[in-house]
Amino acid sequence: MLQRSWCYAAPLVQRMPDTVIQEIAHGVTRWIETVSGTINRHEDILLDLCRRVLEMSLEAGTGMTHNGGATDQPVA
Repeated sequence: MLQRSWCYAAPLVQRMPDTVIQEIAHGVTRWIETVSGTINRHEDILLDLCRRVLEMSLEAGTGMTHNGGATDQPVA
């Protein structure tokens, strides 16, 4: 099921605008994490989606914390 979802959905997710990706970033990143060890195609899309998520600024009110304080950086 993971391979199939990646095969068909990855190109669609890649074409989504950054605003949509940002809204569903949690789901996208969990999906990426889950499929990353099993995919055998669209590796370029995987890397592109990772890059896009890492470059996003997040709202301070997202609930993300770093060292006990709120943060707007997905990777600190």
